[in-house]
Formats: sequence, C-alpha cells, structure tokens
Amino acid sequence: MNKITALFTGQTSQYQGMGKRWISEHIEIRRRFEQASDLLRIDLVDLCINGSANELQKTELSQIAIFTLSYSMFEQFCLEYNPNISYLAGHSLGEITALTAAGVFTFENALKFVYARGHAMSACCKRNPSTMYAIRNIDSETLETILQKYGANERGIFIANYNTPDQTILSGREEVLADFINELSEFVQYIPLPTSGGFHSIYMAEAVGSLKEILDKIPINAPQMPVLNGNEMRFYRQEDDIRQLLLDQIVRPVNWIKSLEMLERNGTKLWIEFGPKDVLQKTVLNSIFNPKAFYYDAKDHSSLLEELKAIEKRNQEAPNLIGLCLGLAVATKNNCQDDELYQRNVVDAYNKLQNIYDHIQNEDRVPNQEEKEMALTLVKLILDTKQVSEKEQDIRINQIKESVWYQ
Repeated sequence: MNKITALFTGQTSQYQGMGKRWISEHIEIRRRFEQASDLLRIDLVDLCINGSANELQKTELSQIAIFTLSYSMFEQFCLEYNPNISYLAGHSLGEITALTAAGVFTFENALKFVYARGHAMSACCKRNPSTMYAIRNIDSETLETILQKYGANERGIFIANYNTPDQTILSGREEVLADFINELSEFVQYIPLPTSGGFHSIYMAEAVGSLKEILDKIPINAPQMPVLNGNEMRFYRQEDDIRQLLLDQIVRPVNWIKSLEMLERNGTKLWIEFGPKDVLQKTVLNSIFNPKAFYYDAKDHSSLLEELKAIEKRNQEAPNLIGLCLGLAVATKNNCQDDELYQRNVVDAYNKLQNIYDHIQNEDRVPNQEEKEMALTLVKLILDTKQVSEKEQDIRINQIKESVWYQ
C-alpha cells in the first residue's frame, strides 16, 4: 500500500520568527505554546517570534522551541485533515517528537525531558567545548576512509550524522576540525552548524547520567504506531528499553540515509515534514528516487493536499487484507472431521473476520495494524483446523501480505 511518513526536524532548524504564522493563526497551537510556557516558566511565544539568533542557538532553548512547534503543527495537521499516517520518524530531537506523537510520552512529560535534555547537553558543551560541521560533495564511505587514515577518533573527530549520500555531519573540537577540514577544503564543501557543541558524540557523554534520572521518573507507554529508531535504522519494538535507546541516541550517530531507505522499502510514498524549516524534506529529495516530499510550513498546501487525497484514493482501491483473508478462508478445502472443532475454530473465526470487515466497510477506511494482525491470526486458525499444510499456509498468507504491503 501507499504509506505516509511524518517527519520531525531536529536542532539547527531554528530561526528568528519561527512559528509566528502558526501561533497567530491557530488557537490550538497558541494554547500548546502557552501550556509549555507555563510548565517551563519561559515565554516560548516571545522566544520564537522575537528571540535573537544567539538565543535560539542555545541548546537549552532551541530544543524546547523546536519540539513544541513541531508537535503542535502535527496536531493541527491531524485535526484538519485526519490523515492515515503509517510511520513516524524524527532526526535526533525529532525522534522524541515522533515518540510523543505515537503516544509513548504525554506532551507534558516529553517537554520535561526535552527541557532536561537541552540543559544537560548545554552543560556538556560548556565543559567540553566542541562544534559541528556539515561536509558535502563526498560520500560517507570515502569520508570514513579518510577519517580513519587521519586518526580522527583519536584526535577527537567523530561522524555525528549520515544525512544524505553527499552530506555527513562531523563533531569535534573547533581547532581540530578546522585543521582537518583545511586539508580537505579543495575537494569538499563545509558549513559550520548553528549548534552549541558536538552532538551525537562522546562530547555529550556526561549528559547521560542526569538524563537517566529524569527518564526513570517519566512513564513510558507502548507506541501506538510505528516509530523509526534513527540510530539502529529500524522501528521501535514492544520489548525495547525506550529509555536506554534515548540515552544511547545522545552519543551515537544518526543513520538518517539508511533510515529513509528502510522507510521507502516499507512502502512510504508520501513524506511530510513538521517543524521550523524544510531540512528533512531536502534530505528526502536528495536521498530517495522520485520522492513525493512536502514541508507543512509552506504557505501553499495545495500540492500536498492533492497528493494526500491521491494516496488515500489509491489505498481505498487497493486490496483489503481482511477481504483477502475471508476469501482464503472460504476457498480452502476442509479436511477436518471434528464438527465441534470445526464450528469453534472455523465458523466462529470466520464470523469474527466478517465482523471486522463489515466494521471497516461501514467506516469507509483501510484496516489498521491491529485489525490486520487479528485477521491473519484468525485465518491461520482456520487453515490449521482445516488441516492445511504449513508450507501451503506460508505461501497463501505471504501472497496476501505482499498484495497489500503488509508490515
């Protein structure tokens, strides 16, 4: 099926006046900012609209501002258009926004963590001065080879983000990075990033202890929809220790390119970025073949809304997994001689499948993940009871999954 992935930006996307239009035009977004301001005792509206570039570059301020704006924009989008979002993904800080959108954190608890995260990372920046540079016009594998020959890690230079095929972010001490970049300046482009320090590297290690204490006090819920883990290039799982993964994230590189590729393999056809700038939209455009990628803060949403409608129309016309399961249940030959077992495991299971199908049809929508999993469990029970071989079951069920891009 045609999947939609919501993207949430991270630090360095802040700018003077960010969120002004959203705060002034949407009462729900302004209320979120007022809620955050009351909780943190910081005037976030004034910070975003009137704050200086220097203020917004401070880690302890930029993270809470970006998080609040990104999350409230996503809420507004869902309120207006009720989209069928399949996946949530965020770059660094944005991953916390994605987890919050998936119900792992409440907005209030996420804000507390982001506030503590920003302060802890800011303290690291002051104790261990460092910076970040974007390196362009060189692929990551070639850069890794050069870094290894240079003895970069021993000198205090680390890859922080694999952003696009030709953009990699480095963290390191200013003077060490400057010397390294000077040797490459004839072959690459480089841009210093507006951050307080070298994120996603050992320079942030001292933040882990204090943040663990904060996270241990915050309730964690299971994700209500798939969320990307950008360090490990996979979706969060039910058995994951989310607290530990978020602590690991602070000192580990973001594998954004391979994460985007994984999302594409899993059926993403439409990408929508939420946040102050179109940073992630650009990474999609530079990493994925022929993508449909949009930035929700653009003044004209017409192209995005047209694509959203087209995606929903294609999904409505696509095969329905529940209907295919019903068809398989009916068409499969029965070899069960136990009438009571047949009634309990086949007839009753079929009726449950039919009820799920009717419910979806009445609401004029596609099945959600829980309904898909229930349907496959029921059809497996039916096939087992009808004494269908495991080999044939695997073939039939895999055919259903492949026909509807089942995840």
